[in-house]
Amino acid sequence: YAGEIFKNKYGDCKDKAILFITMLKSAGFSAYPVLIGTRGNPALQEDVPADIFNHCIAAVELDGRLIFLDITAEVCSFGDLPAGDQQRRVLVFREDRYEIVETPLLNPQQNRIKYITRMSIAKDESVDAQRQVEGLGEFDQAQRYWLRYTQPDLIEQGLKERVQSMVVSGDLIKYNYENADDLNIPIRLTYEFQGKNFLWRSGRARIMPPLAAMDASIAAKSARVYPLELGQPHSKESVFEIKLEKNFILKYLPEKVDVQSPWLDYLVNYEFKGQVLKVSQKETLKLREVSWQEYPEFKRFLEDLAGKLKEYIILEKK
Repeated sequence: YAGEIFKNKYGDCKDKAILFITMLKSAGFSAYPVLIGTRGNPALQEDVPADIFNHCIAAVELDGRLIFLDITAEVCSFGDLPAGDQQRRVLVFREDRYEIVETPLLNPQQNRIKYITRMSIAKDESVDAQRQVEGLGEFDQAQRYWLRYTQPDLIEQGLKERVQSMVVSGDLIKYNYENADDLNIPIRLTYEFQGKNFLWRSGRARIMPPLAAMDASIAAKSARVYPLELGQPHSKESVFEIKLEKNFILKYLPEKVDVQSPWLDYLVNYEFKGQVLKVSQKETLKLREVSWQEYPEFKRFLEDLAGKLKEYIILEKK
């Protein structure tokens, strides 16, 4: 009972959902428990009796529309859902009947992450940089959970590893995050770092590490007999602004890449103005999976895109 759950301050998914629904009803809202088989479990089929549920969430009715909430996912914002709860047929228990409905699938703009990296490269090729990370949907949930529930020394170690993956001999200077406890605002992480050996060398030439790339390894098979899982529809944006000292001359800047497909859109743009290099990238995944029939076409598209991105920014050092 809700009173016992509240008294004990303890419960599993069913308990948390029941307590939440009881509180909503006390406040005058219509709310219902919902049984769900999360993604990875067999899908609910109305004509096949089966107990395939492994989780309990809640639904609240607002303006004649059901809004689903996973009360166990305490870093999940209102109107959002964990990836495993999305696009699943669920059993809603109303006061006088049951109802089978489908939970929503968030679109790429509701499930996005953006990186903004500002960097300066000195004459001795040392680097000073700041990166800001902000997301929505599953990206916000993952980052909020990590920053709220991880020990500070482990957060610092994780960020040091990220810095080292970008800059050899990289050092994390400091980090900070905002909005960790306010689910109405995306959590924002900012960290500053320094390092050396960011640029690749070839004589006097300096090659910028890939700032835009596509991993085509998911399409390694020549053919498939089952669909290829791509993950949640999402949008990933990345902006690099790199200020170069005057002893660097731009020798080659790649062309803009702008491609679309039924599964994935990809845009990367390169600009160079006043010793500032700007690389903007946006990847939009539109579908969760590729059917086995469409896979050969998807494979060609992905490999062609990966090939187009095998272009490098080349500088020369005076």
